[in-house]
Order: sequence, then structure tokens, then C-alpha cells
Amino acid sequence: MFVRPKGATANVTYTLQHAPVPGDPTVWQSVLVTPAMVSTVDNGDCTETVTIRDIETLTGLVGGEGVVRIRADLDDDGGGDGEIDHTSFTEVQGWTVTGLEICCRTYNNPYQRESVFTGTVTAVNAQNLAFAANDELDDLLSAGGSFYLEVTSGDFEGQRFDIVSAAGNTVTLANDGDPHAAVAPFNTRVGPPPAGLTGDRVAIRRHWTLEETFPPSGLGASGSQSSADQVQIYAGGAWAIYWLFDGNDGIPPAARWVDAADAGMADRGGVVIPPGQGAFFNNRTAISSILAYGEIRANDFVRPHAPGNNLVGGGYPLDQSANAPRGRAMNPTNGFFGSTSFKTADSIFVWRADTVIEAPGYDTYYLLGGVPSQPALTRWVKVGDASILSRDAETIFSGNRSVITRSAGAVPAHTVPKPWTP
Repeated sequence: MFVRPKGATANVTYTLQHAPVPGDPTVWQSVLVTPAMVSTVDNGDCTETVTIRDIETLTGLVGGEGVVRIRADLDDDGGGDGEIDHTSFTEVQGWTVTGLEICCRTYNNPYQRESVFTGTVTAVNAQNLAFAANDELDDLLSAGGSFYLEVTSGDFEGQRFDIVSAAGNTVTLANDGDPHAAVAPFNTRVGPPPAGLTGDRVAIRRHWTLEETFPPSGLGASGSQSSADQVQIYAGGAWAIYWLFDGNDGIPPAARWVDAADAGMADRGGVVIPPGQGAFFNNRTAISSILAYGEIRANDFVRPHAPGNNLVGGGYPLDQSANAPRGRAMNPTNGFFGSTSFKTADSIFVWRADTVIEAPGYDTYYLLGGVPSQPALTRWVKVGDASILSRDAETIFSGNRSVITRSAGAVPAHTVPKPWTP
């Protein structure tokens, strides 16, 4: 869906561009948008909302994933010279279908909601960020839910801060004392926003919630925790287990996510799942699937690691390596700890059932290092591989799955470089 001025088609040509996955660069194919492909709604303000449906059929991307954008070409003299005078593009959108076999598998939603505001920070005063004088933010949070600000360019690119309030041309950010905690705020750094944010570009979006990521209506509810579908999340040093209660107590909503630790069976569907938070989904009822979709992050991605175990999801709908080009830059320079012993080195645990249904246990990788006389030996290796073959370039992260990492110490500012370009 996109909004355009009424009558824009008199001198603007719209093209639906598509590709199977984001690339570096992305290789786009094009479909000219015709009146037969769209439906329009008059917004009453000289604009119209355009909807294009059945994207899979239009693009041929029927494999369960794809990326799209709209290209708009302007001929500002109405076509007199046949030349394009200006070209604009929408943000890149994508979708991924993840199968849910009757098994316990990991999951990650790498997509973002559409932004409700983008702008440049003009001033920082304690917790408050100011924008241009004509930026009106009073109704920014009126839709309800939890919102966060992500820095899209500048010195702090990829950092995120939860939003407390918005008024006039100012937003107030949360001050986070523990970016690894399981509860809000879900900032990516400790303390107030840095003064250096002045001049940086930012975007504000609403967080995804548990019930939006795992819609109750499409999954297996039960009156018993032992037979219902489950979501398991590890954060803040502890597991939280949510199961899909069928609502046989007569209290709405009918099917709802409840916390296994809550005897009161309160609806927990509004629990926030912040960017980079992985999950396990234990499907106990019927083979199904989840459709994730949204904007594809167009900037670096910051994902702090706490000391000890972390359940980590990625920030892009791409399969990646630990330390090769377009990978996650997990190396000593970026704060990861290598050792000659798996027991003390930073490690990655990849759930085998993500690849082979009901396969037991994990494939485990650790950062070999700590050999000053042979620095070339620093590499990710697989536990059990006596040849210590480098696994730096092995694709061990799936965009729609998560892994457990074990960190010897905190990696508070792990930044994954943007691995794709439009």
C-alpha cells in the first residue's frame, strides 16, 4: 500500500520492483503498475491510497520469501520530451514464510514495522530529543503500544531507545540501566541518549508484540499447558514460557497467550519482543506456518550480548556467517573473546532441529584465539572438528531463526554492518 496525490498518474509512472532476497546490490526485476493491478481509496485530501494485492502471483516469488519496492518516475513536463526528470523509491519491504512442523524450533522476526516518523535530531537535552520546529509529534504515539527510536545514520547508527512520550517537536527517551533485561526499556546502551545524536537521522516505529508475532487465531490453543503451543524466550538470565490458552474460563479474549508462571492466566499477548530477541516455538498441535513481513532495516544493527547466555535473532531477512563479508562481524576487534578452550571462549549454539526436524541438541562453534605467536589461528571453529577448519564464512545464522550465544564477558555494542544495498 502507498499514498500518492490524486492525478499523479498523469506524469508519474509507477513500477513494482521485486527480488527473491536482498542483495549487495539487490538485483531488481520490474512490473509496470497498471490500473487493473490496483485498487484505490480517495482519502478526501487530494490524495489516494493505492493497494496492490497478490504480490506473489504478480512477481512469481512463490517460494515463501521476497522483497519489493515501488519506483516512481516523474516526467515533469507531462511527457513532452519522454525523459525521466526524477526517480524516487519507497522503503524496501519483504516477507518470509516460516514452516511450523510439529517440533520445537527457533524463530526470529527480522522485519520492522513501517516508520511513524523520520527526521534529524536538532538538539539533545537530557532524555529529550528535539527535531525541526515544524515537526508536530503530539499524536505520534496515539495508536497505542510501545514505540522505539532507531538511529538510521550518523555516529550512533543502529542504536535504539524506547520512547516515553512525545509532544510538540520533542520526544522523551527512556533511560536504561540494563540493556540486557527482559523488561522495558529495551535500549541498546546504558544511560541517557548521548549528546552526539545531534545531526543524526532517526526513525520511530512501534515494537512487535507476542500476539502479533505469533497470532493466536492461527496456532494451537488448549486448556492445558502440556498440550498447547508454546513460545519460550530467554532474556535477562531467565526463561519465560508462554502457552496458548484456549480461553475455557470464559474470560476474553478466548485464545490468548498466558505466562506459565502466572496462575491468574492474564492475557500476555502485549509482551514486547524487541529487535534481536530470539525465541523457541514449540508446535504441539498441527503443521502450520508464520508469515513475517515489514520494512527491511536499511542501516547497521546493534545487538548487545550479556555475559553468559543470550538468545539472539538477526536484524535482516538474510542468512549470514559469523565473520565473513556480509556476515555479523563477530571477531575480537568487535569485542568477542577467543580462547584455545571451548569452555572459556565465546560460543554459538545452533539448534539442530531448525534444519532436521526433531534432531537432538546443538551444533556448537567457538572462537579459537589466545595464541599470540600464531594470530592467524584466530577463527570460528566447530566443536569436534580436530582439523580446526575455519568456519568464519560458514552460513550458520538463518534470518528467520535464532541461536544461543555464550559470551565470556559483555559485548555491549555489537554492531552488525548492513549486509545489503538496494
